[in-house]
Amino acid sequence: MLGIYTGNTLATLTPQPPGGGNPVGVRVQRGVQYQIALDGPYGQYAEFQLTLTYTPPPPNDDFDHAFVIPEFPATIQGTNGFSSMEPGEPQHHFADYLGGYSIWWTWTAPFTGIVTASVRVPFLQVFDVLGVYTGNSVSTLTTITNRTTDATWPAQEGVTYHIAVDGGYSPFILRLLAPPANDDFAQRAQLTGESNSITAYNLGATREAGEPRLSNTDPGGRSVWWSWTAPADGDVRMFVTGNYLEYGELLPMIGVYTGNTLANLAVVASNLYSSQLRFIVRAGVTYQLQIDGSFGRSGEVHLFLRLLPPAPPLRMDLSNLRRLPGGQVQFPILGRADDIVAIEISSDLRTWHELGQRQLSDSPLLFIDTSVPIQPRRFYRLRNLSSERGY
Repeated sequence: MLGIYTGNTLATLTPQPPGGGNPVGVRVQRGVQYQIALDGPYGQYAEFQLTLTYTPPPPNDDFDHAFVIPEFPATIQGTNGFSSMEPGEPQHHFADYLGGYSIWWTWTAPFTGIVTASVRVPFLQVFDVLGVYTGNSVSTLTTITNRTTDATWPAQEGVTYHIAVDGGYSPFILRLLAPPANDDFAQRAQLTGESNSITAYNLGATREAGEPRLSNTDPGGRSVWWSWTAPADGDVRMFVTGNYLEYGELLPMIGVYTGNTLANLAVVASNLYSSQLRFIVRAGVTYQLQIDGSFGRSGEVHLFLRLLPPAPPLRMDLSNLRRLPGGQVQFPILGRADDIVAIEISSDLRTWHELGQRQLSDSPLLFIDTSVPIQPRRFYRLRNLSSERGY
């Protein structure tokens, strides 16, 4: 276990962060004397080799040496290995999370509009965050936003913004980009035909005024829009998947509506966090599709939409209903393959109890009520759970 300190007596030692691990990286200043302490965990002892290696920090480690981002949009590959925090630098990272390895860029906005700075790390690497600021020195910065992987703000033409990436030692990709083309409802992308499979992004997307919320508890905030006109009556199977932070799920939030403006949208179907959604459509009707990421997650979005012929109605085949010798009742159930059906029973048509759930197939499902009859008569009903749950 290693610790590095400044000070000339035990009473005046000042630890130099980060410390306590092995190896230890520390920011040093020319001419300053450092005290190095070595110990063994739980009183262990052994021979050791102590090595000091000087590794220059990245050229843009300090605010005054920030790299300039000359273009927009921009994609930058970098690493904050061997970088450090300088005195007076704001805290970009979370207080309880590994940080203190920041590097800097500056960007002067060539226009007025919404801009997103995004940082992503490779699979299984340490989580990185960023901060965006204005100001002329590291000690007088005004925070636009920080402690986030996606920073979105209304940039003003001619204003210079300072962007810091912080976190653990890790390679990363820094992106500077505008909202996607279908960010706003009025600019929604068009889908056509009975089958669609597209890959898009909600990275940099925003929530516009009047946009419907898909959850009362999850704010979302990175929604994108599509519009699709049904070419025929039928059932739509819709699948949405996506990647967040180059790994992990987007946890999509999906909404389907009719209506031509945000003010007159009517909900057709919605689903939270499940990639599947199903809804019934009518020929010639235009449907608006909203996809968002849970708690502002953003990244790559995969949308699959397929129109199926109208499903056969869910029903019991009463012509083949039978009472078995032991008193049990059996009847075939007909409907669409893959649907999940709940079979319920009642003695008074008011209180219903579920007997079980079954998944339908292309062939009729033969259901047998094995419960012992205790009432002189029984009523049965079917509920299509797939339709109720939207998948």
